[in-house]
Amino acid sequence: MHSTLPVPVMQATDRLFLELYVPAGRARTTKRTRAMLLPVPGFIVREVSLTNHVSITMLESGSTEREHLEALRDAVWFSHEFMALGYGEIAREVFVRASDALTQCEQEARTTGVYRVAGPGLTDLRTVIALLDVQFGSARTYEYRDTMLKLYRAQGVTADAERKRA
Repeated sequence: MHSTLPVPVMQATDRLFLELYVPAGRARTTKRTRAMLLPVPGFIVREVSLTNHVSITMLESGSTEREHLEALRDAVWFSHEFMALGYGEIAREVFVRASDALTQCEQEARTTGVYRVAGPGLTDLRTVIALLDVQFGSARTYEYRDTMLKLYRAQGVTADAERKRA
């Protein structure tokens, strides 16, 4: 499945993962270790899940901070990519509606200054977040790393440049 969703920005948890699993200067040549065959570490799964659930709650009630929107955009993108790897199954339209809800939220925030998601888009976002919780619990560390590096390439950023920025 080819991704057509907007490319999100990198979150703090992603930078921590980068430090642990992508050696400096070797982002494209890093070989898989035995540890990379294991599921994504629990502390990363919990951190991502907490960030996503807090963000959706904040956008439901209305937030003035863009970081919540970006965290959910990141979540939708990762869930879509993990589904393409065979983790979970929901209709593609759910991803599109969730992404559209975030885009609408961003457009409305330009005039109101408040980031808010409501209606069917909120339901779709909750569905995607619930799927991502399951996906992260099942995905292998190397799949998370490879997906993150794919995100960097889509953003036009190298892993070493992102490490220096953090």
